[in-house]
Amino acid sequence: MKHMSRALWGLALLAIVATPAAAQQQKSDWSYQWYWGAHIGAFGYATNAQPTYWDPMIGAHWFITKKRVGLYTGIEQAFFTSDARSVVNNRTVTFSEVRRIMLGLVAMPKRGFLEPYLGGGFAVMYIVNPVLDCTGCSATEQAAAQTALANATTTGLAWGMAGGAYNMGNLSIFAHYMVTDAGASLIQGATHAFQGGVRYSFGRSREGIPGT
Repeated sequence: MKHMSRALWGLALLAIVATPAAAQQQKSDWSYQWYWGAHIGAFGYATNAQPTYWDPMIGAHWFITKKRVGLYTGIEQAFFTSDARSVVNNRTVTFSEVRRIMLGLVAMPKRGFLEPYLGGGFAVMYIVNPVLDCTGCSATEQAAAQTALANATTTGLAWGMAGGAYNMGNLSIFAHYMVTDAGASLIQGATHAFQGGVRYSFGRSREGIPGT
């Protein structure tokens, strides 16, 4: 839980630092902005050896907006409070961290201070440092199990999200739900995440033309 505590303190500090600047930069047009953000949340997953569990997740992302659509890319990692178990080639595998790299598009149908959004895209999910229990394996069995484990460590996924944001100048506070489809991984079936955080615009994503 140390990671979770640090993330909470970091988000709180960022909000405290950014809010005065946001108050001085009230605006009503958030088009063509380049946001950097951080988020925390809960990650829901299941394996072929255990039911759905929820564990903490932290992440960082970049969000580049146009008028009604934005490009979303980010990286996030879940830290399990206890080891997850899965079975590969009749052998138990344990792991406690999952990392994802996300890329996709987000639609913002109604721009404003209160801003709903939804989106989708693709992700690569990676199981960090899985441990294979191959007690009693022959050399051939161990090689086969290691190959199966390697094939189940990384998978590609489609994802979707829906949520909303509250904009204050350059600062945006947001919360959303994210779901992925099932992949060929140690994690079985769809994954779910509830996430919230802050993002801050450090400038426009395109240069304006003087006089326009």
